[in-house]
Amino acid sequence: MISDNKEPTIYRRKKTKNTKKNRRVKFLCPNPNCRSAFGLKYSLRHHLRHECGQKPRFKCPYCHYICKRKTDIKRHIQAKHKNHYVYVIDIVRNVVYNKEPTIYHRKRTKNTKKKRCVKFSCPNPNCQSAFGLKFSLRHHLRYECGQKPRFKCPYCHYICKRKADIRKHIGRKHKNRYVYVIDIIRNVVC
Repeated sequence: MISDNKEPTIYRRKKTKNTKKNRRVKFLCPNPNCRSAFGLKYSLRHHLRHECGQKPRFKCPYCHYICKRKTDIKRHIQAKHKNHYVYVIDIVRNVVYNKEPTIYHRKRTKNTKKKRCVKFSCPNPNCQSAFGLKFSLRHHLRYECGQKPRFKCPYCHYICKRKADIRKHIGRKHKNRYVYVIDIIRNVVC
């Protein structure tokens, strides 16, 4: 029985905004220490595989900032290191990722139609190399830029960083000889 001097307590449900973000949350991270929620099952799988409980693996090339996502490094460089080349270092795989290469534009004339525009420049400040293909830049960073020569001529002491240069060398300097290359680092004949 309710007395006249007391009003009944009304429990109201807290209103939440009916936003797209609230409606899309379907998948919660099963880790009890993590509060992440996702709208797509793929996003949850990616989170579990690469982020949740993992150590940060991507590093800013300009400071000591590290994080778990490449995109976070990109945003960090754009915010904290303005007018710097945007690239990411993977400290686990020891690989450099170029997400936003520097693009050099040049005027095209009738004589330069066949020439490619330079789109990808080497991020090393001591190197002036630039490339038209992203693959070429990646190859340059892995095998050439800042690396010691790893390929040797089997007939003399000539060493260089590219197999193709050794093959050309043998064709010019050691004519009528079998063409093969020695990889000094792996101790393999190529």
